[in-house]
Amino acid sequence: MKKLIKSTLVLGLMLNLSALTAQAAPDQNELEGNFRPPVESNVGDQLYIDGVPYYSSEDIKKFDKEQKEDTQTLNRENSLVQPMGTNKWTFVNSSNYYTGQDYDRFNNGSNQSVRMNLETESKMTGEVTGTVKYGFEAIAEAEMSLKIGQEYRKKVSIDVTIKPWHTAELKSAARGIKRNYEYTDTGWFGDTKYTASSYDNNGGVEYWLYDNPS
Repeated sequence: MKKLIKSTLVLGLMLNLSALTAQAAPDQNELEGNFRPPVESNVGDQLYIDGVPYYSSEDIKKFDKEQKEDTQTLNRENSLVQPMGTNKWTFVNSSNYYTGQDYDRFNNGSNQSVRMNLETESKMTGEVTGTVKYGFEAIAEAEMSLKIGQEYRKKVSIDVTIKPWHTAELKSAARGIKRNYEYTDTGWFGDTKYTASSYDNNGGVEYWLYDNPS
């Protein structure tokens, strides 16, 4: 699933946006560009990019462990909440995330404009977390663009002309969607609730291209 995106930009003019030009590549189906730095922040241990959470492979492993440990036995007589997904997997909600961040930069420390190529490659894998009982993988995969275990990757390659004493930087990240599900297994002495999630590509890759004075 490799794709190559090429465009040409003139950097070093971030204060004069009318002078920042780009020739868009014909294949834009899986790419979205921003000509500014990403807004990155941390809340506890969680990184956010432009207000969207960033999940590393380690984060997803942590979610898997938490969901498998979160199996709950419900007393249906005392429960005030109607269980979801009685004897079937039921979709609960979804949320967007970024993953597979990559970056490239070049510092032009000369008094001459320099033409360079910046290139990144962002990738992700279709996967699930939580219990896989009761045929969850088949249910999840039916709604996914990727197969479970299938890798998605995309290169962003941009030729830039960097003005003297400027640093140009390219960052990219794959866009993902997390879908959450619940299953309530009915039993003689109570109901057991299971949770699981799928992780899928959601519109390809997003990139941020920007420069700053060195």
